[in-house]
Amino acid sequence: MDVLITRNMTIATDVGATRQFVKGETVAVSLSEFGRLRRAKSAVLATAAASSEPGDDDHDGKGEVEGEALEEMTKAELLAYADAHEIDVDPKAAKAVILAKIKAEEEANA
Repeated sequence: MDVLITRNMTIATDVGATRQFVKGETVAVSLSEFGRLRRAKSAVLATAAASSEPGDDDHDGKGEVEGEALEEMTKAELLAYADAHEIDVDPKAAKAVILAKIKAEEEANA
């Protein structure tokens, strides 16, 4: 999966080596590496980062993603979206629960 690095970070890879990331890069990482980077608040999914830009077709003009676009996201993308929008969700929760929490927060802030 492709991720956008949001701050400089070095992590352990899946094979035990270290890997260095530089802020602003878009790189391919494994799911477990993305988990490490996300926990350190050092990366977001490249698709989530791209869809959070103003003027994107999936937006309603208020900086929020329309419901249909959220429905199409994977659980990892929803977690990245929640993280990027500072929405507190349990990463162990089911996708439906995460989606409901994001929608509730979006409606509350509308």
